[in-house]
Amino acid sequence: MNEIRDGGRKEPPSAFGETVKTASICWDCQKAIGKCSWSDYDEQSPVKGWEAEKTVIKGGYKNMEYSYRVISCPEFVRDIPRKV
Repeated sequence: MNEIRDGGRKEPPSAFGETVKTASICWDCQKAIGKCSWSDYDEQSPVKGWEAEKTVIKGGYKNMEYSYRVISCPEFVRDIPRKV
């Protein structure tokens, strides 16, 4: 099983002055864009067996969306680092 715990990147403080927790591991996963049940644009259902906490994403004035910060996931496959 390709699983990771708290392996996400550290994020800088947000523009709103809040301390941001460790980023979701999804940002470091090969399946991040449309290749798992969470990121599938048609379904967007939580992955069975993941460990995640609900979050609120604030963007602009009075604009909030609900999401998850994924801590561990059975579908996680570490992304291959690219040289820039």
